[in-house]
Amino acid sequence: MATTEQPGLDEIEQCFIAVLDGSMSRDEADRWAARWVADGRENAVPIPFWDEMPLG
Repeated sequence: MATTEQPGLDEIEQCFIAVLDGSMSRDEADRWAARWVADGRENAVPIPFWDEMPLG
């Protein structure tokens, strides 16, 4: 997870899994995610609203 480009959905999922399995702390994950917000990148992958996500 050390790329200079905005992470894709797979890389974001890897970060969540790392927090869940204990190989990354919540603080590390928060700092990792915060740098993408701080970068102000305009090519962000839109995150769907919960009501727009398919069921099942």
